[in-house]
Amino acid sequence: MPNPPIIINNINDLIEYINDNIFQNNSQLITGQVGLNAWYNLATLLKQNPENFQKASVITDANINYVTESDECIIIFTNNSQGEIDYVTNPNIWNKYYIVNQTDNIRNISGGQYYLDINGNQQTSIAARTTIVIAKGDDDFWYQINGAGGGSVKPPLIGTVDGGSADDPVSGTSVFQSNKLIGLAQSNSQKCQIFVDAGCLVNYGNNISFILDNVTGEIDISPNTWQVGSSLYIDLNQ
Repeated sequence: MPNPPIIINNINDLIEYINDNIFQNNSQLITGQVGLNAWYNLATLLKQNPENFQKASVITDANINYVTESDECIIIFTNNSQGEIDYVTNPNIWNKYYIVNQTDNIRNISGGQYYLDINGNQQTSIAARTTIVIAKGDDDFWYQINGAGGGSVKPPLIGTVDGGSADDPVSGTSVFQSNKLIGLAQSNSQKCQIFVDAGCLVNYGNNISFILDNVTGEIDISPNTWQVGSSLYIDLNQ
């Protein structure tokens, strides 16, 4: 009768064990013990769904460029930590991440990578005080899947300076008003980010670039002014 199985703690070690003891066993001398070790640990690891088994990774380092591990699924940045996140180099086996940014800092995604938000727009960072759930599609792109229920998801404000519509700022001025901005970031003390010509501007921290008044729906970029032809993108779900 075989001995109790050895315990293998993660999927990468199990793959290595199978490669060493089963795939490379050219003499066809796989023992019952080897089979037991492989199948027992495979079944055990399959049951360990990260959403109900694996504890969340809580990142408190003040400044860290964080690379995810293959056996983690939920990542929480706290303690006002700063830095980038890389979930592409070493993706987990579930091809899904919950990323919680509890800080006042934007956390950029490393290496020019991005995910596609609920409106199909490329996002290269995770906004302050934001939670996203992303999953890898069979086309190898990462997609935001939280908020997919639809009803409460607002389309973004997309404008062009001097474009002539209600969503377009006027060149030479500093203040832009839209009723779509009323109530923006209300649950986050009005802290938010906007994108002008693909550059990210924030109204919090050490690099304040604009002032938001979400009662009147106004954004003030003083002392700067809106420039002809510049693009404006604002996620209204902040």
